[in-house]
Amino acid sequence: MPVKTPHTGCEITISPRAVARVLTAAILLLTAMHVFVQVAYFGFGHDNLLGLTALLDMNRETNVPTWYSVAVFLATAAALAVIAAARRQAGAPFARHWAVLAIIFVYLSLDELTRIHEKWGALLQQPLGHLRSAGVMGGVFRNLWVIPAGLIALVVGLSYLRFLVHLPSRTRALFVASGVAFVTAAVGMEMVGASYSAAGGRYKPGFMVLVTIEETLEMASIALFLYAVLTYAGTTLRTVLIRIPQGSENTDTA
Repeated sequence: MPVKTPHTGCEITISPRAVARVLTAAILLLTAMHVFVQVAYFGFGHDNLLGLTALLDMNRETNVPTWYSVAVFLATAAALAVIAAARRQAGAPFARHWAVLAIIFVYLSLDELTRIHEKWGALLQQPLGHLRSAGVMGGVFRNLWVIPAGLIALVVGLSYLRFLVHLPSRTRALFVASGVAFVTAAVGMEMVGASYSAAGGRYKPGFMVLVTIEETLEMASIALFLYAVLTYAGTTLRTVLIRIPQGSENTDTA
């Protein structure tokens, strides 16, 4: 005869402060390991360290810093998607803005893994290739993708002004601070590094100092944004209930 499985529940509590502490520790550890392999290379001539250099160098792809960033981008997208769903269900304003932010962060996670933005430069090479010259503003446009990236950031920022105004003042301040820090790191520091590279500093310690600042600031800005999103969710949604509909698998046959 059929035997009903007793209903059980699972409650998961997410503390924004605890998440912030974990992410801060992770960023400090990743930065320290990156600095370690750079000192080993520029100070002592070790460019491999049994594979650790490729695994920990923030200026390389598909390694530990990359995987960390991909995971945090996806976690942020998930948190934004939950808020978007809750706002939409409640008929609250700006639900679509939260959903678009979630989509943006999904894209950022994919971009972090595949470097899609670097392909933008190839598309702009023919019409804007002359801007890559070191004679044009010191070579800040050596990586042409910063032009559309900067424009997109500007458009998104302007289109979200009304959204920012409706947020609680603390959340708004954290959103703006994290957004400015992210654009400064991803676009601004990239331009500074490009200029330094155009001047012949691509393989000098100074370039890696710029890379370290850029990558650390970028990771810190996303951690700050995720903290702000979770804090907002905690104060406005408080509890999120996820239901899994019953199916035939809930009944076992004795």
